[in-house]
Amino acid sequence: MKKLIVLVIFSLSLGLNAQDTSYGIKAGINFSNLTGDLGDGASTRTSIHAGLMLENKVSNKFGASLELLYTSLGAETELESGNDGILKLEYHNWPIIFKYYATDYFALEAGPQIGVLVSSDVSIPGTTINLNDEINDIDLGFNFGASFKLDSGLLFGIRYYLGLEDIPTDENFSGNNRAFFLSTGLFF
Repeated sequence: MKKLIVLVIFSLSLGLNAQDTSYGIKAGINFSNLTGDLGDGASTRTSIHAGLMLENKVSNKFGASLELLYTSLGAETELESGNDGILKLEYHNWPIIFKYYATDYFALEAGPQIGVLVSSDVSIPGTTINLNDEINDIDLGFNFGASFKLDSGLLFGIRYYLGLEDIPTDENFSGNNRAFFLSTGLFF
């Protein structure tokens, strides 16, 4: 945890010292699923993400961004009863993304992410069951992706999130978040 705090402080300090700092908003659609025991028989859940961005271009080729995103993850599954169950995992995510600018407009991206669980539940037709005590409060993972940013500040992005932490609190079960993100944003 101390290393993460140092990394966040370092990333923020880049914003204070960088010559090219931009602030913006982003939102988009994501397609998530789970691995391990929790992912057996599960299918992709389509949901959303939205939030704020701070981007620092520290040279012509390299930069970093710090984001604060509200993200809805989870999965869908067909139950034995024939009904669909929807597992909803709502997070506040803080990705720290390091960028390599292949051109003035196109960047390859990668970096760590910490997510703090806001709520978790499973919805079955007619009822919703709270799972906050069954899901770990922290989700750690890594992002890979690319973005395209126009001179106007308009941003288009694609990203894959690879969760590295088991999310169930019960050690007898395993499961990691996985998600594919399509985003659009605007820098001011």
